[in-house]
Amino acid sequence: MPPEVGYPCKRCSQPAGRYRQKNGRDYYYPRLCPTCRELYYRKSGDLHNQWKGGRKIWHGYVRVWVDVPGKYEFEHRLVWENAHGPIPKGWQTHHLNGDKSDNRLENLMCLPNSAHQKLHAALKQLK
Repeated sequence: MPPEVGYPCKRCSQPAGRYRQKNGRDYYYPRLCPTCRELYYRKSGDLHNQWKGGRKIWHGYVRVWVDVPGKYEFEHRLVWENAHGPIPKGWQTHHLNGDKSDNRLENLMCLPNSAHQKLHAALKQLK
């Protein structure tokens, strides 16, 4: 039997892994060792190969990565919940100065959805 010949990992130079295809041929992983492959192909979080810091802007709102549920959450909701507890169902968090990216606690107000819609309707009439 011939000696094992493989490709070096393109990140750490350790031997890259391979597996046998159904047709009996060897297939080499994309030149990554098992350790680097696990980090490279991780689906979420700061070890992902395309991680950009866990902070996104979406329609003016700041969304941050939360590890426990494994998804992005609105930063203004997290700020409010950290200070006052969970936001009740049917309630909204309002930015007092109108700047969606200003998520200081003194700029946030929590109110029922109907009151929030009335407030925005009144603000729209003033413009």
